Amino acid sequence: MRASTAIPWIILIVLVFVSKLNAYTYSEFLNTDSGYCEGPSYGRIPVGDIGYDKENCERIECGRGVRHVAGCGKVMKPDDPRCRILQREGRYPDCCPDVKCDVKVPPSS
Repeated sequence: MRASTAIPWIILIVLVFVSKLNAYTYSEFLNTDSGYCEGPSYGRIPVGDIGYDKENCERIECGRGVRHVAGCGKVMKPDDPRCRILQREGRYPDCCPDVKCDVKVPPSS
């Protein structure tokens, strides 16, 4: 494989790998005296259980007096007209957006 045909593949691999590393986590103290973590976008999650916020694509672990949240973070679209951001479906992390690039590799001679 010549260097000129290898470069698009290298860029594609780097973009895919970097897009998978972009995420965030945080913890928040809250009142769970009711036995639940409660929120408008994820409803009620029993203390000790894990729930999902489909609206924000987050995983929520409900603990006694605290919730731990993991989410996708931002995905930056490369400055390439062949690339676009795909909004995926499902629960976190399956719902995280991803970068898709249409790269044509010329046939080898």
